[in-house]
This record gives sequence, C-alpha cells and structure tokens, in this order.
Amino acid sequence: MFVEALAEGAVLQGLPRVTAYRLAAQTIYDTGEMLLASGTHLSEVKDAVTSPGGTTIEGVGSWRSPPHRHPCDRGKRR
Repeated sequence: MFVEALAEGAVLQGLPRVTAYRLAAQTIYDTGEMLLASGTHLSEVKDAVTSPGGTTIEGVGSWRSPPHRHPCDRGKRR
C-alpha cells in the first residue's frame, strides 16, 4: 500500500504509471536494504536526507498526520 501511494503520487505529478510504480518499488527496496545493511536507525536516515523546509521533510510530515498515521497505527495494533 505504501508503494502504491508513492506511485500514485508520482503519476499525479506526471510520471507514466509503469515508471512511477518501478521507481516507488525500487525506493522502498533500496531503503530497506540500506537500513538492514547499515544497522542505522530510520530516524538517522531521515535526518541525513532531509533539510528544514524541504520537499522531503514535507512529505514525511504528511505521513505523520491523519489520515495516514492513524490507519498505520491501527494496523499495527491488530
């Protein structure tokens, strides 16, 4: 569902659907691989790749607020 959400956002910005889905999947894959290989905490990676007021931190912020955060929280409690 996260990959689909990333891809759909890219489609809305004009990327072809096939490209958007491939890039979204590769982003999730590479991030997971990097975290597992490095042992780095996710918050350290977030801090390393974002800048105050930048587009990346704005995107992170959108996932921390409803409606995104609450479905994730509910899902992990089940």
